[in-house]
Amino acid sequence: MRNNILREDLDAVIEHLKQDDPILTHGANVRAFEAEWSAWLGVKYSVFVNSGASANLLSMAILKIRHPQGGEVIVPPLAWVSDVASVLQNGFKPVFADIDPRTLSMNPAQILARISDKTRAVFLTHAQGFDGLTDELLDELKRRGIPLIEDVCESHGATHNGSFDLSYLRCLPNMTVMAPSDENECRQMLYTATTLPGPSAVRYPRGQGPGVVPVAEMSALPVGRAELRREGRSGLALLAFGTLVEPAEKIAERLDATVVNMRFVKPLDEDLVLALASRHRAIVTLEENATAGGAGSAIGELLAAEGLLRPLLHLGIPDRFIDHGSRDDSLAAAGLDLAGLSGSIERWWALQVPERARSASGA
Repeated sequence: MRNNILREDLDAVIEHLKQDDPILTHGANVRAFEAEWSAWLGVKYSVFVNSGASANLLSMAILKIRHPQGGEVIVPPLAWVSDVASVLQNGFKPVFADIDPRTLSMNPAQILARISDKTRAVFLTHAQGFDGLTDELLDELKRRGIPLIEDVCESHGATHNGSFDLSYLRCLPNMTVMAPSDENECRQMLYTATTLPGPSAVRYPRGQGPGVVPVAEMSALPVGRAELRREGRSGLALLAFGTLVEPAEKIAERLDATVVNMRFVKPLDEDLVLALASRHRAIVTLEENATAGGAGSAIGELLAAEGLLRPLLHLGIPDRFIDHGSRDDSLAAAGLDLAGLSGSIERWWALQVPERARSASGA
């Protein structure tokens, strides 16, 4: 790997050192970086230190304040020596839990088996950017009040049960991004990804699908082609991505709306979207992702570029962090369960069609 220190970096250091009393550590630039880093990660505070080893040591020193008598910390056997060294340096006893070869992080079952009344923390290393967490592990640690300390030096910005991946994946050049609506479509999209010449991502959720039996034969989907599931007559079109196709179909039955299984976040089926926009009065996009910069934003950008102005409602994860919970609870908290989606769409649609609002109010 080539040196990534640029000439302008060196010049900035030299200019800083020319000051009469230069602050060599934790100066104004460091504080600005901490604030910017915190905003990017979505946390309140960040502390910049000189190395990952120092970060580990600082984390364990804070844990020592909470437990001055020591105790046990569950640690991985596959990690940097500084991870385990920080535990020993602060007077804690390391308890090793074997790894899951799929993620290279500690096996959650091994962690849970080693928890005792002496456990003071679980120190988990996310190796090579893989997500080593499971809902079961998080639930149990929360129930027992055991802190989770994570070494994420290779995984900055990664998420568990991510809410933002469509937003950042669709901005990457040459990337193909797919969102399956059911088990069979997920299988076929995974196969489709192997046939593509460039990078691709298949965005599927945790938990179970709607129960569609996968077809044994593999077939590549036509890239950038959506699926028209229902043609309605009300003038409302529901463009759904991934798992929200199923509730969209149920809502469409009541509202006589058109439903499209978009399948591809990138590239979009532009021809179909534009055709639907030309013959519908309003459009709703539904996605299990942050609304900011997500799949719905891609629809809006396309319509704006083509000069097709239509009332447009984006439904997705709101601009806040959703507390950890089951998939059903998380969807309900985000307003993306059937009841939440139905309420949002019906209220908004009534505003687009005044005669429906008057009829509903009995006027």
